[in-house]
Amino acid sequence: MSERIYGAKYQETRDLNRTQIAALIRTDIKAAVADGRLPKGKYSVKTENWSMGGAIEVRIREFSRPFLTLEYVAWYLDEEKIGFRGGKTRPVEHTAEGKAALYLLRVIMDSYNYDGSDSQSDHFDVRFYGHPEFASELHAQVIEAYRELVEA
Repeated sequence: MSERIYGAKYQETRDLNRTQIAALIRTDIKAAVADGRLPKGKYSVKTENWSMGGAIEVRIREFSRPFLTLEYVAWYLDEEKIGFRGGKTRPVEHTAEGKAALYLLRVIMDSYNYDGSDSQSDHFDVRFYGHPEFASELHAQVIEAYRELVEA
């Protein structure tokens, strides 16, 4: 067993359920947008529950800055033509601004979580699962916009 690592806000929120934690994460995201640490956009925070645990998922649904690198978009369009069979090495997907946003969202989420997992023994012990990501719909919209530019 690994020793549990606790987020900075875990102790003060230890009696809250995932829905209440998700509300606090939403509040932290709004504050980060207001003070300029996160770009303006649409951020969604949702919970999932199952019998032995649950998740909090943070999705970026709108983002006011470029978040995909041009190299990644070109790779994606080329790979799409050949059915994603691994023709070329996949380049870095996110811009520095995209990476910074994902990192800050991860920090916000982790501040409410704990982790005592030990992957070597296949033991997972977290308060909640989940990770921030750009919504697949937003990803598809950006790819489509680039496709239209390239094909024009």
